[in-house]
Amino acid sequence: MATDINSLPLEVFTMIFLPLSRNDLIALSLTSHKLRSAACTLLFKTINLKVNLKSFARLQKISCHPEFKRHVRTISYDGRRLFDLGSKAFEEDLEGWVRRHACTGLGLGSVSLEKILVSSFTTDQLKVYHHNFLEYVQGQRLIKTRDNEKVMLMEAIRRLPGLMGVVYYTKSRELHKTMSDFDLSKMSYVAQETLVEPYETAFVDECHFWSLFDAATSIKLANFSTLKGSDLGFDAWARGAVRYEDRFEILSTLETLELEFVFQRLAGKESCVLSRLLSNCSSLRSLRISFHTLMLDRLAILDSTSANDLITIIPKDSCWKYLRCLSLQAISTTQADLEELLLKHALTLRSLELRDIMFLPNSASSWISIFKFMRRRLKLRFVKFSSSLYNGRFENWRVPDDHKDDNLVFPKSCIRTQVEQRDVWVGMAEAEMAYGGIDLGRYGWKLDCGVLRSMMPDMSRSIILPLALPLALYTVVGPLRRRCLMDLAAPSHDS
Repeated sequence: MATDINSLPLEVFTMIFLPLSRNDLIALSLTSHKLRSAACTLLFKTINLKVNLKSFARLQKISCHPEFKRHVRTISYDGRRLFDLGSKAFEEDLEGWVRRHACTGLGLGSVSLEKILVSSFTTDQLKVYHHNFLEYVQGQRLIKTRDNEKVMLMEAIRRLPGLMGVVYYTKSRELHKTMSDFDLSKMSYVAQETLVEPYETAFVDECHFWSLFDAATSIKLANFSTLKGSDLGFDAWARGAVRYEDRFEILSTLETLELEFVFQRLAGKESCVLSRLLSNCSSLRSLRISFHTLMLDRLAILDSTSANDLITIIPKDSCWKYLRCLSLQAISTTQADLEELLLKHALTLRSLELRDIMFLPNSASSWISIFKFMRRRLKLRFVKFSSSLYNGRFENWRVPDDHKDDNLVFPKSCIRTQVEQRDVWVGMAEAEMAYGGIDLGRYGWKLDCGVLRSMMPDMSRSIILPLALPLALYTVVGPLRRRCLMDLAAPSHDS
């Protein structure tokens, strides 16, 4: 008996639509209320934001829309700017803009390639790009004037009832060594409009992160569960954190916390602020802390006085009873401290990633002992080691990120590679290894594999054909009704 497509749960449609492009999702949303709701769940789940007036205006429009605002779960803020706010870039004439700014940051490998690309445009085209560039830079200045950024973020967040998290990042760009593989139409809308793309490390400051944090915590979101920040300078981040310590208690509902720092100092009075933040995150399920690199060849860290020491970050009395995923990068510690941390979370911890971890030289620590401890005491489903695992004296495991040369370096499986193989975890319960459900945590429910398999014969006839019809109708009815939706549901790289 065929399954009626209208009787299927909304979550099933959402799963089916996951591989579709944004244009296809927009097409489906124009055909029926059922498909529209599932498509909008994916189109508006994450709102990508830039330091740009158009991007902020789009966020405001979505937050005011009676239907679209219900689907927003995350705001992802790219804090890169085209140029420093103190520069005179917004006053550049056409000649100066072409000479100093046009085609920069697009990922071309050299200045000569940038000049070649500039020469491919007519003067009239360059005038349009120049005009857009001046508007964009002026918009950046307006956003950062006084508290405009915070006010606009708070106005929008207040109107998003389902918002669960905020993410701050600086998006990296691809490098194009030749003109043959360069396509401007595939670049971000900033590049397509201004012929300039922000560099991932240029003119970025932590004020954007704290503006986003301020807006989210001022509203006191009921389901605030995700906070992420990457490419943060630790010094500036820590100074900002001190000003917001009174908000840390609001983080008790956080389930996912990821903080990635690109620079850290060795000591300072604000270095403990990160541990104070973590002590308020009592509901954590996933934690990632990264300091990018220890610079082991240049720094001789002899004791636990640095800001990236494990005990400075995670005090010994810290314990998260729901923690399942732990990722640490560029951390100095001792074998005893690391074992104590892992043992406290042994009942729940299922995923572990260690990268660039150094045991302090004045401690009796061994990575071989740690590997044996993990095999004996933990019940991990996923383990990843990468870069350098160093004990400060005679033991330094160099692990490539992709592990492609493991079979060359270790022709017979060594203890480190054994630890990374899931079948060696003697402590793993049989029920956990044979788990047959699909975890749809992002939608708050689970679908049993057996039920899904029994539905597939009928679903193949009753779902595939009806879903093909809306895509065909897209060319007929789409242009008549999609203008508003296209404007707000912009592609992720165009946000």
